Amino acid sequence: MSFAIPGYFHDLKTNKYYKITPSGPFSLPELRKRLQREKEKEEEDQRAALAAKEKVKVCNRYSPSTTIPKNIIDYLQQRKINGGSLSSFFGGANLLKLMAKRSSVRLCDPVATYEPLFVQLTQGFDSYGEFFLAGGRLLQRFGYQLEPQFQVWQKEGPQNRSLINGLGRSNRIIKVEGLPCQSVFVAEETQLTCLDYLMATSLLAEEIQQYLPSAESGAARDNQEIIRGTISSQHQPIRARAFKPKRDMLWSVSCNDNAGGSQSIITGGDRAIYMLNSEIRLTRLWKVKSSVFALCMGFNNHEYGNNNYWVGHRDGKIRFQDIRLKYMSSYTVRESSSICQIQALNENEIVTIAMNGDIAVWDKRQMKDQQQQRQPLQQLKGYIDNNNINRSLGFDVDPVNQLVAASGIDGHVRIWSLSKPDPIWVSKKYKRVVPALKLFTNPDKYPRIEEGWSSILPDGLITSRKIPGLLLFGASEKRDEPFSIDWFTSLK
Repeated sequence: MSFAIPGYFHDLKTNKYYKITPSGPFSLPELRKRLQREKEKEEEDQRAALAAKEKVKVCNRYSPSTTIPKNIIDYLQQRKINGGSLSSFFGGANLLKLMAKRSSVRLCDPVATYEPLFVQLTQGFDSYGEFFLAGGRLLQRFGYQLEPQFQVWQKEGPQNRSLINGLGRSNRIIKVEGLPCQSVFVAEETQLTCLDYLMATSLLAEEIQQYLPSAESGAARDNQEIIRGTISSQHQPIRARAFKPKRDMLWSVSCNDNAGGSQSIITGGDRAIYMLNSEIRLTRLWKVKSSVFALCMGFNNHEYGNNNYWVGHRDGKIRFQDIRLKYMSSYTVRESSSICQIQALNENEIVTIAMNGDIAVWDKRQMKDQQQQRQPLQQLKGYIDNNNINRSLGFDVDPVNQLVAASGIDGHVRIWSLSKPDPIWVSKKYKRVVPALKLFTNPDKYPRIEEGWSSILPDGLITSRKIPGLLLFGASEKRDEPFSIDWFTSLK
């Protein structure tokens, strides 16, 4: 934007001149704000370009002759020397081929009672391990740890609810009755319920000593059952709120967690997409012609996380939508089957999985070109069966390391690197589709180690190794085995 001609401004995007008005969007105060935003965007792009150059430099440090880590010591040394997520991925990409099941915890209830199964968990070095497991008419809250040993303990008993079609979780910390809480969003048949829980805290040393170590050795034991301790009142929701649309069934929910802006929650149904504020009050809706099975609030950055979201429809359409528009966007592409999940890779690209097992990478910039044939940037090869469909397909994306994991209708779980169309790892065959999974290939996603371990184990035994891993929920390799949560890692 420039002001070379008095009384007019030049819009560089359209290459046209517009008259400056006394009020409205073309008034001088508004134009100055716009100019400031453009300068900030330009500076941000310059920083991103410099970061990309640095990333290329790191990539160039690796060559075909670079030694592939053969054991955990080699892997940790490479990660420490090279630094950053890319070095972690370099070791992880090779170690992923060695992944095997290290621990397994039996689910207390048959997976049939959870169909379809939804999982939302805490990830990150500043959060203690916690996950919500929902499906059917049940919702449960569990604690978990990956190190020093994979273990799961129950925090809250089953909540009986209406039929659950979707589950979302906010990482934003809010104050409820003066207490730090985080929100879980449950898309039920006829309403969206927001449950505010106290933030996950560390187990007490007494609790760890009672439930987690082996009585013989004192080390962390490999529990095959979910640990059931005392379920205290602090694990119950502090507050519950609900939004009820008129004559609509809800299928999906997503929210943004941008610290710089106001929180937005979107939920999709058969008839419309509803946007809610942090008070769970309706602020906008968009009518739709096809049910909304998947929603993604976009990549969490200042510009894109606040104003845009992705939509996956029952009829296979994938739509990029601006929340400032009052009508549904025409930026669409189409898959051959209903879209069941969407996850963002960056501000422009997403990965989608359809009910027939199709997995594709799409770019929103491609959607803007009406003349261009709208094809995915990439299609991942694996098992696809157009004669069978399933909404409960486990699916997760690691944007940092460009990895995708998904369960197939054939009973196998696969991991792809987006640099290759074929899977880099394939699991053994399960007797049924694995309905939910989570990748732990980015070290920053590992939860905090419970502090109480330091009073039980020597420091050397609780050092976090953060080995690349994968969690499978609702897995079973044999027909006579109960359903379980399986923990896969590359190394013991």
